[in-house]
Amino acid sequence: MGVGIIFDLCSLQFKKRERLVLFLAITCFLTSWHFFLLNQETAGYMFGLAAIRHLVSLKWRSWKVGSFFITLSVISSILSYVSYVSILSCLGNLLMSLGSFAKKDKNLRVLLMSGSFAVSYTHLRAHETKANL
Repeated sequence: MGVGIIFDLCSLQFKKRERLVLFLAITCFLTSWHFFLLNQETAGYMFGLAAIRHLVSLKWRSWKVGSFFITLSVISSILSYVSYVSILSCLGNLLMSLGSFAKKDKNLRVLLMSGSFAVSYTHLRAHETKANL
């Protein structure tokens, strides 16, 4: 997970949107793998989906495509709901979905940072949930 956090922090330093989004895709893939290892399926699915979403947003930034990923996020959260951690994961993914398809660079960065904060919080809550089992 440490490598994912480093990629996440580095990604927002890039000026070019393409490099930023590519690094976020890598971060989301690593985060997804981490959550599956913690048996937090919703978070794992959400961030696997986020990795794909970031890659798709490199080519297309249409709100129709963004809406498709938002719908998939909500459906996967409902189908794999386990605890409040599932809701936190969904929130982070929704913020990052909005950011991925934002037209303005400032909106992209603010929404992605907000989503990253939600992801970090989800990560902490998932560890607490795992420790309590």
